[in-house]
Amino acid sequence: MEQNKAAKEFVAESEELIDKIFKDINEIDSVRKTGKPNPDTINELFRSAHSLKGISSMFGYKEITETSHKMEDLLDKVRLSKVAITDQLIKTLYAAGDMLRTMISSDTFGKGMDVEPLLKQLKDAEIGKQAEQKDTLFDGLTLNKDILSVLTEYEESRLRENIKDQNNLFKIDVSFSLLSFDKELADLTAQMKNFGEIITTLPSTTEAKEGEIKFDILLGTKVREEQLTAGIDFKNIKIQNIRKQTVVAAEEKKSADVNNGARGVLDETTSIKGIAQTVRVDISKLDYIMNIVGELVLSKTNLMKIAESIRQEIGFKGIAVELNKTIKDMERKMRDLQTGVIEIRMIPLSQLFDKLTRTATRIAKDLGKEIELEFYGADTELDKLIIEELTDPMMHIIRNSIDHGIEPADERIIAGKPSKGKITIRAYQKGNHVLIEVEDDGRGVSLSSVQRKAVEKGLLSNTAKPTREELFNLLFLPGFSTKSDVSEVSGRGVGLDVVKTNLRVISGMIDVDTQEGKWTRFTLTLPVTLAIIQALLIESEGKRYAVPLNSINESLSIGADEIRIIENKEVIKLRESVIPVIRLPRFFNFHTEKPEKADNYYIVVVGSGERWIGILADRFVGQQDVVIKPLGKLLKGTRGISGAADIGSGEIVLVLDVSVFIEEAVKV
Repeated sequence: MEQNKAAKEFVAESEELIDKIFKDINEIDSVRKTGKPNPDTINELFRSAHSLKGISSMFGYKEITETSHKMEDLLDKVRLSKVAITDQLIKTLYAAGDMLRTMISSDTFGKGMDVEPLLKQLKDAEIGKQAEQKDTLFDGLTLNKDILSVLTEYEESRLRENIKDQNNLFKIDVSFSLLSFDKELADLTAQMKNFGEIITTLPSTTEAKEGEIKFDILLGTKVREEQLTAGIDFKNIKIQNIRKQTVVAAEEKKSADVNNGARGVLDETTSIKGIAQTVRVDISKLDYIMNIVGELVLSKTNLMKIAESIRQEIGFKGIAVELNKTIKDMERKMRDLQTGVIEIRMIPLSQLFDKLTRTATRIAKDLGKEIELEFYGADTELDKLIIEELTDPMMHIIRNSIDHGIEPADERIIAGKPSKGKITIRAYQKGNHVLIEVEDDGRGVSLSSVQRKAVEKGLLSNTAKPTREELFNLLFLPGFSTKSDVSEVSGRGVGLDVVKTNLRVISGMIDVDTQEGKWTRFTLTLPVTLAIIQALLIESEGKRYAVPLNSINESLSIGADEIRIIENKEVIKLRESVIPVIRLPRFFNFHTEKPEKADNYYIVVVGSGERWIGILADRFVGQQDVVIKPLGKLLKGTRGISGAADIGSGEIVLVLDVSVFIEEAVKV
C-alpha cells in the first residue's frame, strides 16, 4: 500500500517536471529561430533534468535515472556554451523527453526498456557541433594574452558570448589605495554593472605606486566609450576599447543607427538614474527575510500533509485536485522566492581573496620570503555567512604554506626552483558545492616524518603501516606538527585542527595531498549556502534524520547479506568500489529495543571526490526543503550533527554532518 502511494507521488512530481521540460524545450526552439534563447530558460531546463534524476534515483528507477542524468550532462554543456543549439540537439532533447514520459507512465517505470540507443544519442550530442572556440573569436581583441590565460571557463564563456553579441568590450585599468580598496572596488563595480556585464576583475600585472593596488576589469556593454566615461564617477581610471579598430569601425555605424532612436540612448541623465539602481542592505534584514521564508516552507509542508489527508478521505477529486494545484503553484513561487533571497546573500570570493593578499604579503615580509599569489575563480559566489566563517581557516592555510611550505630563496635556487615561491588559489563550483584549492610549490609534506612523529607521540605503533590518507588525517590532530622549532606560524600542524573545526560549522570538508619536494595542496569542499537546503529524511531505529541532498551521490536498497566485515569495519561493494557503512544508533551510542539485524536496508551514499560512505536506514521518509537552525547550548558541538530542522507539525529532526561520518569511516 505504502509502495503504491510512493509510486503515485513519484508520478505526480515527475509528470510536472516533464511538462516543464517540454515547455522549456518549446521556448528554446521557438526563440532560437528568431533570436537568442534566454540563458535562464536553458538553466531551468538543466535544473528540471537534475531534479528528475534526483527523485528517480531516490526511488530506484534505474532507466529513468540514467536517461535524465545523460540529459543533464548534455544541458550542462549547452548552458556553458560548449555545445551549440542546433536542429539535431533540439530533436535529441525532444526524444529524451518522449522516452522519459513513456517510462514514467509505464507500470514498470522503464524497467527492461532498451534505453541504450537514446543514451548514445545524448552522448553523441555532447561532442556534436561545438560552440566556436576562443582561438578564433578572441583574435579580434587587443588584449594581453596573460589576461586571457587566467580566465576561468565561465569567464571565457561570457567573453565569447559578448563578442558574438557584438557588444563593445572595454578593459578598465584602475588604481586604489591599499587602505580602502575593498570599499572603492565595490563602489566602482556597482556603477559599472549599470552599463553592462563585468566579465572579470583581476589584479593588474603592471606595477602600482607605493601604497596602491591596481586592477584590470573587463566590461561588455552596448554603450560607447564616451558614454561610459561620462557615466562613471571615479578617479584614477583608464578605459581602453579592446576590440580591434577594424571590428570597432564596422560596428560603430550599426551602433549609431540604433542609438539614434529614443530607445537605446544613454545620455547623462539616464546614467545618473542608473547609478541609483543599487541599495545596501544590512545582513540582519536578509536573515529576517530568510527566517520568514523558512516559516513559509514549514507552512507549505503542513498544507501538503492536510492535502494528503483530504485525498485519503475523499479520493483525488474535487477540492483535493484544486488544493493540489494550488500547493504546486505555491511551491514554484516559493522556490523562486527562496532562490532570490539566497542570491541576494551571495557574494564573490574576490572579497575574501583581497584580504588573503594583504595577509600573505605581510607574513611573507615578516619571514623574509618572496611569494607570488595567483587567484582563479574569484567570481565564484558563496553565502556571505559562509565566507565569514571561511576567513580564519583560509588565513591558517596561507600562513602555514608561507612558513612551512615555501622554502627560503637560497634553498629554492639549489632545488632548481624560482627564488620567489608561488601560492595558487583556485575556486570553482562542482554540482551543489564550491571547491577551493590552495596549492604551494614548496617542499611538500614528508610523510615519513609524519609517521615518525606519530610513533613518538604514541599515536601509531612501530609496526603500523598506515595509508597516505591515514597519515594526512594525523596532520589535523590538535598540536600535531613535524616542525621542531615553534613560532607564531610554525608547522603544517599548527592551526590545522582549528581549520577542520571551523569548517565543520559550515558543513565543509578538507583534504590534503602532497608530493615531497614539489608541492602541497589543500582542497576545501563547501556548500553554496546553509540557509535553506533540500534534504532526504531517513528513519533509523525509530528516529528520523535529515541528510543534505547536495551530499548524496545515490540511494539504494540492499539485502542484509550484502554487508561484509573487512578489518573490523562494515562495508558494501558498490559496482567496482568497496565503501564503508555507518549505523546511526551505534555512532550516536543510543539504546534501542529494536534489534539491528534486518532482512534488508536502505542506504544513502554520501561524500565527495573519492571519499564515499554509506549511511544505513530502515526506510526513506521523503525529500523536503528544510531550514537549518543551530543547536542549543546542551547539544552544541555534538559530533555528527550540524543543526536541527522543523519539518512541520512541530516535529524536529537532526541534520547530519556528512563530513564527520566520512572522517569516522577512514580514521586510523
